[in-house]
Amino acid sequence: MKTEQTRNTTFETIEQEVEVLRDKNESLQLENEALKFRLKQLERIVFGSRSEKIKPEDENPNQLSLFEVPVEQPEEPKEEEPPKKKQRRPGRKPIPCHLEERVEIITVPLDKTFDEFGEKLFLLGYDISERLEYVPGFFRRVVLKKERWGYRDTRDPIFIAPTPKAIVPKGKFTDSFLHFVVFQKFFMSIPLYRQIQDYSATGVEISKSVLADLIKQFSGFYRAIVEAVRIEILSGGFIGCDETHIKCQGLKKGPMKNGYFWVFRNEKGCYFQYGATKSHEELLLFFGLEGESLSSVSEKLQWEGYFLSDGAGVFDCFFEKTKVTEARCWSHARRKFFDVKANASKANWFLERIGQLYQIEKEVKAERDKWNWSEEEFYANRFQVRQDKSKAIVEEIEVEMLQLKNSGHFTPHHPMTGALNYLYNQYPKLKVFLGNGQLPIDNNYTEQSIKSSVIGRKNFLFVGSEDGGRWGASCYTLTESCRILGIDPREYFKRATEGLHQGEAPEKLTPYALKDQIRAIPKNH
Repeated sequence: MKTEQTRNTTFETIEQEVEVLRDKNESLQLENEALKFRLKQLERIVFGSRSEKIKPEDENPNQLSLFEVPVEQPEEPKEEEPPKKKQRRPGRKPIPCHLEERVEIITVPLDKTFDEFGEKLFLLGYDISERLEYVPGFFRRVVLKKERWGYRDTRDPIFIAPTPKAIVPKGKFTDSFLHFVVFQKFFMSIPLYRQIQDYSATGVEISKSVLADLIKQFSGFYRAIVEAVRIEILSGGFIGCDETHIKCQGLKKGPMKNGYFWVFRNEKGCYFQYGATKSHEELLLFFGLEGESLSSVSEKLQWEGYFLSDGAGVFDCFFEKTKVTEARCWSHARRKFFDVKANASKANWFLERIGQLYQIEKEVKAERDKWNWSEEEFYANRFQVRQDKSKAIVEEIEVEMLQLKNSGHFTPHHPMTGALNYLYNQYPKLKVFLGNGQLPIDNNYTEQSIKSSVIGRKNFLFVGSEDGGRWGASCYTLTESCRILGIDPREYFKRATEGLHQGEAPEKLTPYALKDQIRAIPKNH
């Protein structure tokens, strides 16, 4: 009896469980259908075409959330909506009205207030346009009011005052604003997106593409002056050269490619050149031999002078059989011994002797500042000091180098061997600085000029295209030339822009040509 009762009780419990499971199954089926519908909507939001996408804010508010209990609702028939007209893209954003306003009335010349028959014309009104201007510390709105002269009765305009010349003639930005954008990006290394944030804080909305286009316009406007800087540098007695890499974004989506900023500098200025390679083709372009073969360089290269570099193989290959005298950088030689001093005590001996050469250079510069020597006096005195003091130290270094190299004291794989081999291979060109007081002892001054592009590379990471690299090189040419000459780039841009508008020759508007007319940067800048 106990066994039979137990079976009946167990049988009833299973029936109840089956009923419960059947209810749960129906509930899960309803929930599954709701989730499928929701999934289709989400797929349309994420993966659908532009015309088929559903914006989350446009969804039916009565539609249940993904995590709510589904409830069956009768589907209402949807009415066919009329096709929507394509919305026109909005035009340029107006300049904010809250900015301080400066009204500039542009008058018509007196001889234009009469028509061709001598009849007196009358002022009918103004053609009004607005531009955004940057004044140090704030923005303001410039309202240009060009006089319109015509007949009083018909109100027909006969003469309208001409629009003032500008870097972007039909743009809504003044020249001073373009100067400020270029100064911020290339002199202060502030990326465009951070400039946009700064502008937005003052209520000025400008897109990144607009700022990039302004840099393009600025580069094109100053192209002749940038070319004049290149020719100006070639007129000097020596040129320092260095290069650094920069990532370049291609026109099509894909991996970044490497580009290079080449820098050529002397006492007259600094010229930047963007190139896609690290080869002799960039040197051909700088020396005006684009398209020539490497074998024809010895015949067609007219420049004669001293070329100071870090000793890359491309320079030896390029200047072979030319009248160019190559010089090498003592800072690079010193670096080789500094890197191995922990593994070779003898490296400290070379570091001390090279340090003595630098101390002599430092003392000569101190004398120049003390007695206010001219460039010619400074070069003459530095040449004499090098002959009296530096030459003996250089010869001592050479004797010690040859003795260690020939003695076999260090194995071929010892770190000191690499430093000695570098010094031995570059030594004939390291001694060149002794024979010319104009030459610096190292190429650090060129590397200092390239520092701004390296800082910029850390901030804005890459250039948008090869064209963007060329525009950037033009801007760096101007800002870095101003930096090494000690003049304010903003003052230079103002003066040079006025000169170009007035038709002055580009070679008279380079930073070196205007350095005596521009306010100098304070020494503690």
